[in-house]
Amino acid sequence: MYMHRFWHLRPGTHLWLVAAVAGQLALAACGGGGDDDDDTHPPDAGGGSDATGGGEDAAPPDAGPGPAFTVTPDTLTLAEGGASGTFTVALTAPPAGSIEVTVASSDTGAVTASPATLTFTSDDYDTPQTVTVAPVDDPDAADESATVTLSAAGIDDATVTVTVTDDDSQGIVVSPTEVTVVEGATGVVSVRLAAEPAANVTVTVASSDDTVATAAPSTLVFTPADWDDPQDVTIEGVDDEDVEDETATVTLSSTGLSNATVNVTVADDDSLNIAVAPPTVALTEGGAGKTIGVTLTQQPSADVTVTIATADPDAVAIDKTSMTFTPGNYSVTQLVTVTPVDDDDTLNETVAITFSAPTLTSRTATVTVADDDTQAILVSDANVSVTEGGTATFTVRLAFNPVIDADVTITSSDTNAVTVSPATVTFSSDTYQTPKTITVTGVQDDDLAAAMATLTLSSAVAPDDATVAVAVTDDDSQAIQV
Repeated sequence: MYMHRFWHLRPGTHLWLVAAVAGQLALAACGGGGDDDDDTHPPDAGGGSDATGGGEDAAPPDAGPGPAFTVTPDTLTLAEGGASGTFTVALTAPPAGSIEVTVASSDTGAVTASPATLTFTSDDYDTPQTVTVAPVDDPDAADESATVTLSAAGIDDATVTVTVTDDDSQGIVVSPTEVTVVEGATGVVSVRLAAEPAANVTVTVASSDDTVATAAPSTLVFTPADWDDPQDVTIEGVDDEDVEDETATVTLSSTGLSNATVNVTVADDDSLNIAVAPPTVALTEGGAGKTIGVTLTQQPSADVTVTIATADPDAVAIDKTSMTFTPGNYSVTQLVTVTPVDDDDTLNETVAITFSAPTLTSRTATVTVADDDTQAILVSDANVSVTEGGTATFTVRLAFNPVIDADVTITSSDTNAVTVSPATVTFSSDTYQTPKTITVTGVQDDDLAAAMATLTLSSAVAPDDATVAVAVTDDDSQAIQV
């Protein structure tokens, strides 16, 4: 940008060029001050007379300061999961032309800034433009800081410091927090962290009274990669010679974190209780059932009816819903058969079988069912014929309930011979058994040869692809042109 400055010279004043620096001319004027002045000699480059004859150095023309950023405010504090913040940007002086300002976050995993660029001209340089800064939600519990940098050619960078207050808090999560076990029996609790740690976290597991209940393992280690994968702690009731129910607390602790606790009740096996064996049963879908034995631990004074319930009858069925024990047969094992139920999905399942009676502590047996189904893509025709230029169809569906929406993609090995439509179909839990029609088109060409192509149908929910072989009959005939 060029700046112009004008001087008014008195008659008789001489104007000398004393310096030319960086594209600027420095001029000095001499004379016009009286008879004693020597008007015929130029001043040296470092001094001389001013334009009014006052004897002072002439100042070189001044282009003025270049533009700089004005940012308001230059710090922001945001809350993770909360609202965005804003700051404004303007220039202190007009630019020579249009200037593009780049807006960039130093850590887009912490904050994002938009828009990515701002443009200022000499007309609007001092009109503030707004930049929106948004906090990014992450799985850890650490507060974060990032810098939003404003940069443009020829202008010193400006920065806005953004602090993000994390809305997550680290802690030890245990489920359940209340466990009842019979002396000599075990229960399981799951443990994980509440948020992603910056480094490995060791959790110490300890029982308040090892003569009542023990807990194993004694330590658990969580990493930044598996912090939310539950780890099991097995709690075992210790057999003793008294007839009293007892309690203990299993404490889970780690440096810098609040303790988590599990309240453990150990039902004494020398008092009247329901005994269930085994406490866990493994079944295979489509396979045979197994039995769970039930007894009372002590002789009752009257008949006791135990009610049996399955938490998911669509996964595990029971052959009876109650059994009665008398003072004469309380120690004779009665059996309930648990049978896997064949379902339409491919998921393994875990079902609780509950045994309860008035005034007695309920007992639970855990039944796991390994699903025997493997998802498959089913097509109506493995071989399809089509005439060049013509179409044919076949249908596709899934063999089992995908539980979540599942896409099946159809691709042709030779799109110059065969095309398909649509190229993707989607199945849900409600529609997986409903066939969807795929249209096959033979591509018209100018030769006389028949063609073959293979259609491959694939899906993330099915381990194996399905294929359809397509034969294309050519519709052209050779002729001699004369």
